[in-house]
Amino acid sequence: MKFLMILIMSIILFTACLSSPVNRRLQSDIDEQEDWQTYTNRKYQFSVRLPSAWKVIELPTPEHPAVTDQVWFVSHTAPPPQTDAKADIVLIFTQEDPSPSWNAQYFDEYETGDFWIGDIQAKRISGINKESNASELVVLSKIGDFFLQALPNLGEASLEYFEPVISSMRFVQVQATQPPDSTRSIPGDVDEKTFDFEGISLSYSSMLAEEVEGKHIPAFIDPSGFMYNDHPEHIRIDFSKSYTAQEPFSILQPGKAPWVNHQNPENPEIMPQIFIFPTGEYVEISPMAAERIDGLKIILDNDTLPSGVDLPVLAAFNSTQDLRGQVARLEFRGGQGVRFIARYSQGVAPVVNPNVFYTFQGLTEDGRLYVAAFFPLYVSLLPEQVQVEDLDSFNLSYKDYLAKTTSELGELSPNEFEPDIDTLDALIESISILNNNAFTSKDTQYARDMP
Repeated sequence: MKFLMILIMSIILFTACLSSPVNRRLQSDIDEQEDWQTYTNRKYQFSVRLPSAWKVIELPTPEHPAVTDQVWFVSHTAPPPQTDAKADIVLIFTQEDPSPSWNAQYFDEYETGDFWIGDIQAKRISGINKESNASELVVLSKIGDFFLQALPNLGEASLEYFEPVISSMRFVQVQATQPPDSTRSIPGDVDEKTFDFEGISLSYSSMLAEEVEGKHIPAFIDPSGFMYNDHPEHIRIDFSKSYTAQEPFSILQPGKAPWVNHQNPENPEIMPQIFIFPTGEYVEISPMAAERIDGLKIILDNDTLPSGVDLPVLAAFNSTQDLRGQVARLEFRGGQGVRFIARYSQGVAPVVNPNVFYTFQGLTEDGRLYVAAFFPLYVSLLPEQVQVEDLDSFNLSYKDYLAKTTSELGELSPNEFEPDIDTLDALIESISILNNNAFTSKDTQYARDMP
């Protein structure tokens, strides 16, 4: 009976772990733990925060031999030597990729998702091992020349602290350098291509993509009430086989593109995309969308563009627009809008490639349709990864750091971005939405209030 109760409690705790929020939000929880200690590993050049009472053991040791380099975080007492017991949290470092061992075919109830270790993207995988019938959880990431596995032992302390501890890790990384000419994503022969889908057309440079495809995306209301996921039926234009599949983008660990999360779940890569939303239906299902559509209308009615404030963006992201610049008004055939570069974040984080993106937010002249375009950018000014040596100092100077970075990005010329901003502006200005019949629904009432 005692064993049964322990097993039930383990399952309950494991389920709670699976339902935990996106780990970038855990940084605020970590920051509140003022008495946490910081452990630094010189060999693999990382630091991590953990409860002050926990012990750290670097393996292998005579008592705990291991064929791989490991770091154990122990809340009470170390596991007995020569057993299969694990510490509360185990870090394993290898030269070989361990991900094949975590393939879906070996698990039931298999779940995988993105996990962020600072600005490094990792994978969080969980499931029931088919062979042992035991719950398993891991965070996998490639850090430079080695691979990291982070595992909890699924005990109470392990599950409570696993994600906050792992998300607090910070690695020393090499700063970004300008890629040599041979690695740039701009091909030698560039020509103009055209795209047409149900009355929506545009022209684009062949350097941006080999294929462009239009799709009808059905409406979605999140049953959990998570308002950021709500969207009406709309048209999505995908730039597939794009510049993002080539260097320098392909050699970076991709950052999470915020417009991909719920708009394009079947293809979570960093992909350039354009969305055409019917304003009336969006307003009807989303008060947040109504505020942003009204906010964009106010901007377009004014002669001057705002600075230093959030600019309206749809679809809505569950994160903060903490950087924006290069703001300009653009017109397309049938409407107008505002283009700018932006970065979204869920916490205090350095600005790195390729997390800054180009976006255009616009409205058709009749106000019936909202046009949102997103193109990832590579900026030679920015590093690819940053090691923050002193988190407290970085937090204190964070506003100044963002202001300085924003100013520097604002001073760059269009051709210092990849793709260059002039090329993206030309695409936006070529968009034609005239006599569009793609939507025949509830947006006429809202349109009467638009200019």
